[in-house]
Amino acid sequence: MKLYVVAGHGKGRFGRRDNGASFNGTNERDEVVEIAKELIVIMQQQGVKTEAIGVDERLTLSQKVKKVADSVWKPEDVLVSIHINSASSEAAKGVEGWYMDGNPASSDLTDWITSKVSDETGLTNRGIKPDTSNRHKRLAIVRDVPVPACLIECGFLTNEFERGMLTDPQRDDAFAIGIAKGIMAYFDKLFNEPQSPEWYSDVPMDVWYASDLKLCVDEGIFKIPSNGKFNPTPIRAEQATIMARHLRNHHNL
Repeated sequence: MKLYVVAGHGKGRFGRRDNGASFNGTNERDEVVEIAKELIVIMQQQGVKTEAIGVDERLTLSQKVKKVADSVWKPEDVLVSIHINSASSEAAKGVEGWYMDGNPASSDLTDWITSKVSDETGLTNRGIKPDTSNRHKRLAIVRDVPVPACLIECGFLTNEFERGMLTDPQRDDAFAIGIAKGIMAYFDKLFNEPQSPEWYSDVPMDVWYASDLKLCVDEGIFKIPSNGKFNPTPIRAEQATIMARHLRNHHNL
């Protein structure tokens, strides 16, 4: 089997950049690309072949559909398209999935993925919906591809808590793990918990805050995600230093 991993948005109909929803300086496109990359790593650890669609390049919706259709696909392959919701009310919350109306395989896949993402993240399960109930009356990425497909909405960018989870490198891998668990459950296969790298690939051991960060990792304050990224910024480095100072004071280290 093969999993097509589609990152939502990228390029609009007339070639313009399409970042999807945006709120308080965070845009949907950036976050779904990160989830997609983490999902690819996790699925490869499960021994599942993956093909990225619109992850490292910006494609229009029609280009994504065509790329899947033109690939070497088999009936047992599946597709997941990753998105993030938004709403006029900041109280809107939860994960939801969309499937091709009238396609039992698409519905089953979407139900598994949505349930597992909700379980893994702790976010409300808003259920699954047929694409014909969407405001567009159809969703090409689940309807016009040759394999069972799911469009998953990973929370709301407009919800403060969920936005914080999506943008936190220590917590955002829960979305990718949930999607992966849903796919493995759909195929009735055992999910092997992903092995975290021993250290961050983007933090040299001789950088000034490395020892503080290592203490935080050892004490379980920070978790190294499956993609091995810390995404260092001055603020995150300072956070590690402050937390390490508190740990040393508390444990008399």
